[in-house]
Amino acid sequence: MAEDKKGQGKKSKSTTIIIVVLTLVIVGCAAFLIWHELLNKQAEQKQDNLASRAIPTVVMPSQSNSEEIQNPIDFKALQAENTDIYAWINIENTKMSFPILQNMAAKNKFDEFYLDHLPDKTSGFAGSIFTQGINNTDFHDANTVIYGHELKNQTMFSKLHDYESQEFMDSHKTIYIYTPEHVLVYEVMAAVEFSSKHVMGTYDYSTEAGTKKFIDDILASPG
Repeated sequence: MAEDKKGQGKKSKSTTIIIVVLTLVIVGCAAFLIWHELLNKQAEQKQDNLASRAIPTVVMPSQSNSEEIQNPIDFKALQAENTDIYAWINIENTKMSFPILQNMAAKNKFDEFYLDHLPDKTSGFAGSIFTQGINNTDFHDANTVIYGHELKNQTMFSKLHDYESQEFMDSHKTIYIYTPEHVLVYEVMAAVEFSSKHVMGTYDYSTEAGTKKFIDDILASPG
């Protein structure tokens, strides 16, 4: 009997340890989620503050307006914050309006510094909207890939999934890219879930055939 009680005591102690460990794990997960949400909000606030300084008066271009589209972005203010900010992307009537960055000091043409750094260069898993050094910053390349996270709080490029709706697609076909010298107007021709392969390293955009192959593969994608 004594041995049974001793065995039960050991079992009880083990159970207590397991319960304590599980409790610590749960507390740790809760703390991580709170910390994660706080960082999300801080990143969003920094983005909003930057936008408020860069766009003192939001001028939304109208496709029906035959006059030259005015550039509303104060690049002087933006580049005073960070010289890696070289453009701004805006999709009309959405919250997708962000600076575009490229790590100009990077020697690696596939540099991902801004994957986990905010526009002020501070570390943050929300990252920034950015391009890699394989692309020029004048948007004259046959294909320019602009990267942005899909976040659970529906910020950054998360809302691009709205293009899965034909109604949204039809009413948001125009994308504006502002640079210090130009206002570039793009029309969305397709919105598909494409391969996870690195499209800049997969296709040869220096040739017409390579560029055509990329476009053909996009149009052949399901959905």
